[in-house]
Amino acid sequence: MNRYTTSKLPGGRVDAKRLTSALARLEHHLTTQAPQIARGLRPPIEVETLPANDYRPELPLPEEVRIWFAWHDGMTDDPAFRLPSGYSPLPWKYAVKLTDMLTEPNRPDGLAQPGPSMLTLMNVATSYLMVDCNVSPGTVTPVRHWNTHEMATWPGVFAPSLTETVELWNRLLVRGAYRWDADGDDWAADVPVHLTTYGLTQI
Repeated sequence: MNRYTTSKLPGGRVDAKRLTSALARLEHHLTTQAPQIARGLRPPIEVETLPANDYRPELPLPEEVRIWFAWHDGMTDDPAFRLPSGYSPLPWKYAVKLTDMLTEPNRPDGLAQPGPSMLTLMNVATSYLMVDCNVSPGTVTPVRHWNTHEMATWPGVFAPSLTETVELWNRLLVRGAYRWDADGDDWAADVPVHLTTYGLTQI
Protein backbone atom coordinates (compact mmCIF):
# COMPACT_ATOMS: atom_id res chain seq x y z
CA MET A 1 0.00 0.00 0.00
CA ASN A 2 1.21 3.49 -0.84
CA ARG A 3 2.04 5.21 2.44
CA TYR A 4 -0.29 8.09 1.60
CA THR A 5 -3.41 6.07 0.77
CA THR A 6 -6.39 5.73 3.07
CA SER A 7 -7.99 2.55 4.37
CA LYS A 8 -11.69 1.87 4.03
CA LEU A 9 -14.10 1.62 6.93
CA PRO A 10 -15.75 -1.83 6.85
CA GLY A 11 -19.41 -1.59 6.00
CA GLY A 12 -19.48 2.20 6.10
CA ARG A 13 -20.63 2.19 9.72
CA VAL A 14 -19.40 4.75 12.22
CA ASP A 15 -16.84 3.45 14.69
CA ALA A 16 -17.08 6.10 17.40
CA LYS A 17 -14.15 4.72 19.39
CA ARG A 18 -11.97 4.73 16.29
CA LEU A 19 -12.72 8.37 15.49
CA THR A 20 -12.38 9.48 19.12
CA SER A 21 -9.03 7.70 19.35
CA ALA A 22 -7.85 9.23 16.07
CA LEU A 23 -8.75 12.72 17.27
CA ALA A 24 -6.90 12.15 20.56
CA ARG A 25 -3.81 11.04 18.61
CA LEU A 26 -4.06 14.08 16.34
CA GLU A 27 -4.15 16.40 19.33
CA HIS A 28 -1.16 14.57 20.82
CA HIS A 29 0.82 14.99 17.59
CA LEU A 30 -0.06 18.67 17.43
CA THR A 31 0.85 19.20 21.08
CA THR A 32 4.24 17.52 20.72
CA GLN A 33 5.17 18.72 17.23
CA ALA A 34 3.49 22.12 16.97
CA PRO A 35 2.32 23.23 20.43
CA GLN A 36 1.48 26.72 19.21
CA ILE A 37 -1.02 25.18 16.78
CA ALA A 38 -2.48 22.93 19.48
CA ARG A 39 -3.10 26.01 21.62
CA GLY A 40 -5.34 27.33 18.86
CA LEU A 41 -7.88 24.54 19.34
CA ARG A 42 -11.09 25.95 20.76
CA PRO A 43 -12.96 24.29 23.65
CA PRO A 44 -15.45 21.58 22.67
CA ILE A 45 -19.13 22.32 22.43
CA GLU A 46 -22.11 20.38 23.72
CA VAL A 47 -23.43 19.01 20.47
CA GLU A 48 -26.77 18.19 22.09
CA THR A 49 -27.35 21.92 22.49
CA LEU A 50 -26.88 22.71 18.80
CA PRO A 51 -30.25 23.90 17.45
CA ALA A 52 -31.31 21.84 14.47
CA ASN A 53 -32.35 24.96 12.59
CA ASP A 54 -28.81 26.30 12.85
CA TYR A 55 -28.14 24.28 9.74
CA ARG A 56 -30.74 22.10 8.02
CA PRO A 57 -33.60 20.94 10.26
CA GLU A 58 -34.38 18.12 7.83
CA LEU A 59 -30.79 16.81 8.01
CA PRO A 60 -29.75 15.72 11.52
CA LEU A 61 -26.04 16.09 12.14
CA PRO A 62 -24.24 12.80 11.37
CA GLU A 63 -22.56 11.02 14.26
CA GLU A 64 -19.04 11.69 12.97
CA VAL A 65 -19.75 15.42 12.81
CA ARG A 66 -21.07 15.42 16.37
CA ILE A 67 -17.94 13.63 17.57
CA TRP A 68 -15.81 16.18 15.69
CA PHE A 69 -17.37 19.20 17.43
CA ALA A 70 -17.45 17.41 20.78
CA TRP A 71 -13.65 17.12 20.38
CA HIS A 72 -13.02 20.83 19.68
CA ASP A 73 -15.14 23.63 18.29
CA GLY A 74 -12.69 24.31 15.48
CA MET A 75 -9.65 26.54 15.82
CA THR A 76 -9.15 30.19 16.61
CA ASP A 77 -9.87 32.44 13.64
CA ASP A 78 -6.23 33.50 13.40
CA PRO A 79 -5.16 32.30 9.91
CA ALA A 80 -1.86 31.07 11.36
CA PHE A 81 -3.70 28.25 13.14
CA ARG A 82 -4.21 25.37 10.75
CA LEU A 83 -3.67 21.68 10.31
CA PRO A 84 -1.11 20.14 7.93
CA SER A 85 -2.06 20.98 4.32
CA GLY A 86 -3.31 24.38 5.46
CA TYR A 87 -6.89 23.59 6.45
CA SER A 88 -8.33 25.46 9.41
CA PRO A 89 -11.13 23.66 11.32
CA LEU A 90 -14.05 26.06 11.61
CA PRO A 91 -16.04 26.85 14.76
CA TRP A 92 -19.63 25.62 14.51
CA LYS A 93 -21.25 29.03 14.12
CA TYR A 94 -18.86 30.09 11.38
CA ALA A 95 -19.16 26.70 9.66
CA VAL A 96 -22.93 27.23 9.43
CA LYS A 97 -22.57 30.84 8.31
CA LEU A 98 -20.02 29.97 5.62
CA THR A 99 -22.10 27.04 4.39
CA ASP A 100 -25.17 29.26 4.09
CA MET A 101 -23.14 31.76 2.10
CA LEU A 102 -21.72 29.12 -0.25
CA THR A 103 -25.10 27.48 -0.86
CA GLU A 104 -27.04 30.72 -1.28
CA PRO A 105 -29.17 30.53 -4.46
CA ASN A 106 -28.24 32.94 -7.26
CA ARG A 107 -25.10 34.13 -5.54
CA PRO A 108 -23.93 37.47 -6.99
CA ASP A 109 -20.38 36.19 -7.51
CA GLY A 110 -21.66 33.48 -9.86
CA LEU A 111 -19.31 30.86 -8.44
CA ALA A 112 -20.11 27.16 -8.32
CA GLN A 113 -22.20 25.99 -5.38
CA PRO A 114 -21.97 22.83 -3.28
CA GLY A 115 -25.04 20.68 -2.78
CA PRO A 116 -27.66 21.60 -0.15
CA SER A 117 -26.72 18.70 2.14
CA MET A 118 -23.10 19.83 2.54
CA LEU A 119 -21.66 21.38 5.70
CA THR A 120 -18.30 23.18 5.68
CA LEU A 121 -15.87 21.90 8.31
CA MET A 122 -12.55 23.40 7.20
CA ASN A 123 -11.18 25.81 4.68
CA VAL A 124 -8.03 27.32 3.23
CA ALA A 125 -8.53 30.30 0.90
CA THR A 126 -11.25 29.26 -1.61
CA SER A 127 -10.80 25.54 -0.94
CA TYR A 128 -13.16 23.81 1.47
CA LEU A 129 -13.52 20.43 3.11
CA MET A 130 -17.21 19.71 3.44
CA VAL A 131 -19.14 16.78 4.88
CA ASP A 132 -22.26 15.36 3.28
CA CYS A 133 -25.00 15.30 5.94
CA ASN A 134 -27.40 13.36 3.75
CA VAL A 135 -26.45 9.99 5.21
CA SER A 136 -28.37 7.28 7.03
CA PRO A 137 -28.11 7.29 10.84
CA GLY A 138 -25.00 5.49 12.04
CA THR A 139 -23.20 5.58 8.71
CA VAL A 140 -19.96 7.40 7.97
CA THR A 141 -19.94 10.90 6.55
CA PRO A 142 -18.17 11.39 3.18
CA VAL A 143 -15.73 14.30 3.11
CA ARG A 144 -15.68 16.28 -0.12
CA HIS A 145 -13.21 18.77 -1.49
CA TRP A 146 -14.82 21.91 -2.85
CA ASN A 147 -13.08 24.76 -4.63
CA THR A 148 -15.19 27.64 -5.87
CA HIS A 149 -12.76 28.60 -8.63
CA GLU A 150 -11.42 25.31 -9.98
CA MET A 151 -14.34 22.95 -10.29
CA ALA A 152 -12.98 21.39 -13.48
CA THR A 153 -9.73 20.25 -11.90
CA TRP A 154 -10.45 19.57 -8.23
CA PRO A 155 -11.74 16.11 -7.33
CA GLY A 156 -14.96 15.90 -5.37
CA VAL A 157 -14.13 13.15 -2.89
CA PHE A 158 -11.44 13.85 -0.30
CA ALA A 159 -12.03 10.78 1.89
CA PRO A 160 -14.86 8.27 2.40
CA SER A 161 -15.31 9.40 6.00
CA LEU A 162 -14.31 11.99 8.58
CA THR A 163 -12.57 9.21 10.50
CA GLU A 164 -10.29 8.46 7.56
CA THR A 165 -9.54 12.15 7.11
CA VAL A 166 -8.26 12.41 10.69
CA GLU A 167 -6.31 9.16 10.38
CA LEU A 168 -4.68 10.46 7.20
CA TRP A 169 -3.37 13.52 9.03
CA ASN A 170 -2.08 11.28 11.80
CA ARG A 171 -0.15 9.12 9.33
CA LEU A 172 1.30 12.16 7.60
CA LEU A 173 2.57 13.52 10.91
CA VAL A 174 3.90 10.18 12.17
CA ARG A 175 5.77 9.51 8.94
CA GLY A 176 7.23 12.98 8.69
CA ALA A 177 5.34 13.97 5.55
CA TYR A 178 4.55 17.19 7.42
CA ARG A 179 6.67 18.74 10.13
CA TRP A 180 6.48 22.03 11.94
CA ASP A 181 9.12 24.52 10.83
CA ALA A 182 9.65 26.75 13.85
CA ASP A 183 11.85 29.15 11.89
CA GLY A 184 9.27 29.61 9.17
CA ASP A 185 6.39 29.40 11.65
CA ASP A 186 4.56 27.07 9.27
CA TRP A 187 4.17 23.45 8.22
CA ALA A 188 6.89 22.12 5.91
CA ALA A 189 5.73 19.43 3.49
CA ASP A 190 7.53 16.40 2.13
CA VAL A 191 4.76 14.79 0.10
CA PRO A 192 4.24 14.19 -3.63
CA VAL A 193 3.16 17.33 -5.48
CA HIS A 194 -0.12 15.84 -6.70
CA LEU A 195 -1.11 15.08 -3.12
CA THR A 196 -0.51 18.61 -1.90
CA THR A 197 -2.27 19.99 -4.97
CA TYR A 198 -5.37 17.90 -4.46
CA GLY A 199 -5.64 18.09 -0.71
CA LEU A 200 -3.64 14.99 0.26
CA THR A 201 -5.96 12.46 -1.29
CA GLN A 202 -4.92 9.64 -3.57
CA ILE A 203 -5.82 10.46 -7.18
